[in-house]
Amino acid sequence: MNKHPAERRRHKRFPVIRDLAEPLEIVVMGAKSFSLPGILTNLSAGGLDLILMGRLEQKGPVQITLNNIPSLDGYKISGRIVWTMEKGETSMVGIQFSGLPQEQENHINAMATSYWECESRIEGGEFEICFRECSYWNLCTKTSKLK
Repeated sequence: MNKHPAERRRHKRFPVIRDLAEPLEIVVMGAKSFSLPGILTNLSAGGLDLILMGRLEQKGPVQITLNNIPSLDGYKISGRIVWTMEKGETSMVGIQFSGLPQEQENHINAMATSYWECESRIEGGEFEICFRECSYWNLCTKTSKLK
């Protein structure tokens, strides 16, 4: 029996769509390096998906600077493009990280765990869902979030 691709992933993904006015920049390395603005849609310790405001004319290794992600703000991550899907003048892109330091991997995994534990509490109808020490706190936009 074949597993769904998400079940084969080593790291849990979580959504990170925030303020669309604050995109990140991706630099595609190669014979002719270039950069494009993009919007991060989900993240895991193994990679990320994003929407690029442009089409990819070439593919290659990439470098991304994460913005507005707690404890990772301004952090540069190297990776490679593993899939693309172009639509009009935009592209959805999947990137696999290469050489992410253990400290950052642990932090991203903690955010993913917090996100999915919260989802389970909501689904289970628990009264106390949210807590300020949550690793996902600064990214959370859920209506159940503590004020």
